[in-house]
Amino acid sequence: MFAAEGKNGVILCGREFQNSLDDSSFAEVREAIRSDPWLITQYEIGRQYIRHVSGRVEYVFSGLRHNIESLKGKARILLAWIDEAEQVSETSWQTLIPTVREPGSEVFITWNPASPKSDTHKRFRSDATPDMKIVELNWRDNVWFPEVLEDERKRDLIARPDDYDHIWEGGFKTNLQGSYYAANLNQAKEEGRIGSVPHDPALPVKTYWDLGLDDATSVWFAQEIGREVRLIKYREWNQTSLMNVAAEVMAMNYTYADHIMPHDVRVREMTTGRSREEVLRSLLGRLSIAPMLSVEDGINALRVLFSRLWIDETECADGLDALRNYAKRYDDKRKTFEEKPYHNWASHGADSARMLAVSYKEKVDRGERERYGSGKRRAGGRGSAWAA
Repeated sequence: MFAAEGKNGVILCGREFQNSLDDSSFAEVREAIRSDPWLITQYEIGRQYIRHVSGRVEYVFSGLRHNIESLKGKARILLAWIDEAEQVSETSWQTLIPTVREPGSEVFITWNPASPKSDTHKRFRSDATPDMKIVELNWRDNVWFPEVLEDERKRDLIARPDDYDHIWEGGFKTNLQGSYYAANLNQAKEEGRIGSVPHDPALPVKTYWDLGLDDATSVWFAQEIGREVRLIKYREWNQTSLMNVAAEVMAMNYTYADHIMPHDVRVREMTTGRSREEVLRSLLGRLSIAPMLSVEDGINALRVLFSRLWIDETECADGLDALRNYAKRYDDKRKTFEEKPYHNWASHGADSARMLAVSYKEKVDRGERERYGSGKRRAGGRGSAWAA
């Protein structure tokens, strides 16, 4: 199109690191041109060059990190395509963007997100401006997606759940082996249970808490519809008093059925002599305390409950990140995972979700006891029959 319009210039194909054409997008561009009967008549392709037959437009392949200053001398960049852009530094972006200044010129950026802290994510997603068009493309959008890759995708879903979301769904890379809920989250995503889950005004909301004083207080907001448990919101407060958290919860436009707390809500404050339970009950009204199960039993309860969970991807984004990053502690000396979870920022969202799971388990277990009689078991079964 540039050549047909009589324009002269270059199409820049860049990556942050490129030591030779073997490290560049040269082969991809060449094969794309060769795959189209008309395009192959429009380009001259040599061992180290690709240019339009008119000589007006040519492809240039360059690394950004070590050749950034030379980009300023590139005459008339009509289009810049930066591939594998996750690693591109802010310094590179600050130099590259002003060099693409021809009327109608554009910058195309493609990458598989790895970290919300990357310079590329911050510039083009977190701090996106109205002149940017952002498109998320995954395997399901590829009409030419081959069967061999579909087999590989399904294999990763089962065998590599910790990495599946990053490799196939555009999720951030967790770098976590031993994630407790990675497989459950991947399955929920695959089944369409993570997406838009709106609040139903006709139904009451229950909240499930993890209390923090020196760290974060986290709350999940849930509605029950039949066998489904719909998580419609997740919120987290850092260095905020429980009174202020409770006030913000009550200010939300929900009708609450109950607020479920962990056992440490009974702890009394030295300064006031009142328990956290007394303070929160005075602000929230109804308040319940979750059954006391071990952390291990609580984790297993949440894993079982996952098949019934529907989670709003936007309103629960931080909670989903916490669940995905909640993992076993790794013992460097023994080169193995411990049975207890690693306590970090992800613990708060995971712990409040655990309050949901153990409360729901108690509800189902109680229903089973009432249905089959106290102390009786279902024929052919052992223990609780609540598993989905």
